[in-house]
Amino acid sequence: IWERAGDGGVILLPPDQPGPQLVEDFVRALGRTLAWLNSELAHDARLRLRVAIHYVTVIPAQSRWAAQGVDAVSRLLDSRPIRLALAAADEANLAVILSRQAFDQVVRPGGVSLREPDFRRVTVAEKEYSAQAWLRVPGLGPEELAGGDAMGHTVYLAAATAGDAAGGYLRSS
Repeated sequence: IWERAGDGGVILLPPDQPGPQLVEDFVRALGRTLAWLNSELAHDARLRLRVAIHYVTVIPAQSRWAAQGVDAVSRLLDSRPIRLALAAADEANLAVILSRQAFDQVVRPGGVSLREPDFRRVTVAEKEYSAQAWLRVPGLGPEELAGGDAMGHTVYLAAATAGDAAGGYLRSS
C-alpha cells in the first residue's frame, strides 16, 4: 500500500514479508544496485541512501495510519547518527539503522548472517522520540562510523516491518 505524504510517501508491505529478508537480502541487493548505478557517475553525483527499519503494528485510520512506529521510523531515518555515518563514509552508498525492536526480532536471535558486532549501538533523540538503535554502513566496521556532517545528493528510504504489516517512508531531495 502506498500513500503519498508531503514530498514522499508511506509504504506498507504485506504481513508475510519476513524481517530477515528485509534486513539482510533487501539491504544487500540495494547496496549492489547502488554500486552499479553509481559506477558510471561522478563522485559528487552519486545516489546515496539512508535506510531505517523498524517493526511496528499499524492500524488503518481515516488519515494515514494509527501507529507511532511510522513516526519512529522517520525519526530513525532523519537522526544525527545515520546522517553522520553516511557523511563520514565518503565511499559508501548506503547506511542502515535498525530500531531496537527490529534488531531484537531479526539480528539478535540469529535470523540473518549479520551479528551484533556488525553494528554500532547509537542513541537516537529526535523531537519527542528517544531510543537505542543499531547502525551499520555495509563495507565498514562499527568502529569506522564517525565523522562529518555533509550530505550531498541523497535519497532517503526508510522501511518498517511488523507481524501485522510493514511500513516505510520514502522521500527524495
